Amino acid sequence: PLFSGVSEASLWMAYQFDRPDLAEGMVLAFRREGQNSATLRFALGGLDPDSTYEFIYVDTDDTVRLTGAEATGDGLDVTLNGARESALITYRRMAD
Repeated sequence: PLFSGVSEASLWMAYQFDRPDLAEGMVLAFRREGQNSATLRFALGGLDPDSTYEFIYVDTDDTVRLTGAEATGDGLDVTLNGARESALITYRRMAD
């Protein structure tokens, strides 16, 4: 989980599934009912700070490239316009 100890129905939920052996993974985020923020930023873990990663928002086909340092520091923005929506973002480390 990208948030710990979250149990209130008015908060987002997000999970990162990282495959360091494949240099890829995914983020699954849920905007729960009652949450007013359409966009949240999630700091990821386990990424190489010196590598560049490509993030693909599966539902929209949008692509963002961030360094591992950016994704683990500033974080990855996820926008969901309505409550009870979800987003799936896959990522992979780019070749050097």
